Amino acid sequence: MLVVLVGLRTAATSMGLALRGAGRDITVVGHDPHRERSARAKQLGAVDRLDGDVVRACEQADVVVIDLPPAGVRQALEVLGETMPRGALVMALGDVLSPLLEQARALLADSSGFVGGHLVAPALLEGASEPATATLANARFFLAPTQGTASEALDRAAGLAEVVGAEVCFTSAAEHDGLAAVGSQLPIAAAWALWRVAMTPAGWRDRKLALGGAYAGATYLLEGDRDGWAEMMVANAEPLAVWLGELAGALEELRERLLAGDVEGVEALMAASADARERWLAAESQSRQSEIPAITWRDILLGGLGHRRGQKE
Repeated sequence: MLVVLVGLRTAATSMGLALRGAGRDITVVGHDPHRERSARAKQLGAVDRLDGDVVRACEQADVVVIDLPPAGVRQALEVLGETMPRGALVMALGDVLSPLLEQARALLADSSGFVGGHLVAPALLEGASEPATATLANARFFLAPTQGTASEALDRAAGLAEVVGAEVCFTSAAEHDGLAAVGSQLPIAAAWALWRVAMTPAGWRDRKLALGGAYAGATYLLEGDRDGWAEMMVANAEPLAVWLGELAGALEELRERLLAGDVEGVEALMAASADARERWLAAESQSRQSEIPAITWRDILLGGLGHRRGQKE
């Protein structure tokens, strides 16, 4: 089975490491326009080989995973649109999936093999974490089909997710993007706002001396690879705007209690949030350990993924 990773950012490179460590008959080929990422993937052992020609790399592929910023995904689909093998699974990764599905419908000659995907994992932060199999530990893999995606493609995408160790979550692009607005994009917006407030010119020279670990921790998301952030946030503007309004409302509530000298009220706000966070983390840990079904999409992957539709088993 031939898997081609088009774009070797943290998610795809971690997937390559997991696939190569699965002990199966899987060949992983990598392509990335950035030499540093290509070299890193090869050095880590995430790919069997690199190929500088993306069309050549994909012409016999069973699976193509595109892990690039939005403009890069668009370009890759344009280049590969007429050349993908019939029956191959094409998956594009992104924090917002609706634009990716629209591009696939517009640019691929046959979009029945296309699935949008989003890997969500505690350790997965583009640019701020090194690729590793452990990076995908406790990951959820959201999978969203286009209107014409074949059931075989969804089966294969689920198999791929299972083999790299992730829990499969089927969703629609619209439902996913509403969730991503609060789960992925609101924290980035909040980190930006914290820096925007702190870096006002008046008083910056003295103010920066007081910015310690708490500020660094609250803004660490800005260390990530920001390529494509703005495009994806604008593409998801409507649900993100709703959550920005909710955030503004929460901050206003805190502001009013502070100005009123309401110590008990502020303590109650903080305690409620801290308790809810602890319950969330505990529930996450328990569900990840006990609720992944034993049925094996792996069997689908390893039994059928190497066969293109239309071929006899």
